[in-house]
Amino acid sequence: MQKGRTKNAIVNDRGPSDTFDKATIEKLAYENWLCRGCPEGSAEIDWIEAERILQATRGAFADDSISGSGLLETDVRAAGEAAMAELERVMAGDDHLKIRAAVEALDIATKPFAQARMNRAVGAQLRGKTIEEIEEAGGR
Repeated sequence: MQKGRTKNAIVNDRGPSDTFDKATIEKLAYENWLCRGCPEGSAEIDWIEAERILQATRGAFADDSISGSGLLETDVRAAGEAAMAELERVMAGDDHLKIRAAVEALDIATKPFAQARMNRAVGAQLRGKTIEEIEEAGGR
């Protein structure tokens, strides 16, 4: 579970072409904050989380460019870059709900890339192994 998220966090498996409008994302962010119990100090927590997510996303995008893995599709890159720019814009202010909404938008925009990276990592771990070997390693 990602830092700052609860078991009630909003999950969306839509691609970048199915992104939500700004009002919907702000509503989801507000609901997420309510699920976290409306904690005091959320502005600082949300800002720190947003900074961490921006750095990680930029790093993952750069790694894909350098390695030439081709996991990052053009439309996902464009949606992710736009979402990162919006997140940076709202981070210049002090509205933690807008920061939270922009983090949610970035998550939605980059989800296909994150899924592709996870699939590649899992595939690498399983490559060349039998089901019996995998079950044995899992302690079953």
